[in-house]
Amino acid sequence: MNSDLSIESQKYIDSICDHYDRKELTNEKFKKLLHGNLYDLRKCNDSVSRYYLNRIAALSVTHNLQSSNYLVNKLNDLSLRYGDTLNYARSLRLKGSILLSKGEKLEALKFHEKSLKIFEFINSEIDLVRNYTNIGLDLYYSDDYTGAEYFLIKALKKLKNRDYNLRFKIITNLILTYNGSSQPNKAIKLIKNEISQFKHERNSIDWIILKSELAYAYEEKNDFLKCYKTLVDIKSCSSFNK
Repeated sequence: MNSDLSIESQKYIDSICDHYDRKELTNEKFKKLLHGNLYDLRKCNDSVSRYYLNRIAALSVTHNLQSSNYLVNKLNDLSLRYGDTLNYARSLRLKGSILLSKGEKLEALKFHEKSLKIFEFINSEIDLVRNYTNIGLDLYYSDDYTGAEYFLIKALKKLKNRDYNLRFKIITNLILTYNGSSQPNKAIKLIKNEISQFKHERNSIDWIILKSELAYAYEEKNDFLKCYKTLVDIKSCSSFNK
């Protein structure tokens, strides 16, 4: 089956989604992304187009854009219409993420658990990783740190270091869980391992994030000298002073 989206449109959406996956995205930039593709994405009578609709919907949810509900509901409706189980489960996961952003933790958890059952049946590895991560966040924001740690570690083991951005998201949320649950020793060990294993560049935003959490962990341990030295190290970083 030919896709509703041309190869050029697919490449364009891929490049935009990859670029803005972890960076700021404005509504204006998002409108440009949709321009020229929206009509085809409304049809989505093939799985390839629905895959790209999912990518755009996920990007919209990540950046909390006004289009989130519309795109996720469209993905949900089209997936149900065409019996697309995989993208239907993805739409449920995105609905859960929208609810979590609104502070509706228990409702978010219901959607994430429902989609998880489908992903487990399909055995979609990357989707399982994302769901484990989302459930970990649901539990973290519900102050269930033990449950959050369990699912985030499960996500990390399942990912096998293939997707850097997703892996870093899991790592940082696991560090937050350790610091939030007063387990600074675990946080420190994880941060030091991350910095040494992946050799984060000193001036990178990721490095600053990790070092900031390291300073917090030292503060939790009442090791104020190491906390101070870590903060001084961060301040000397050129990216921090830009």
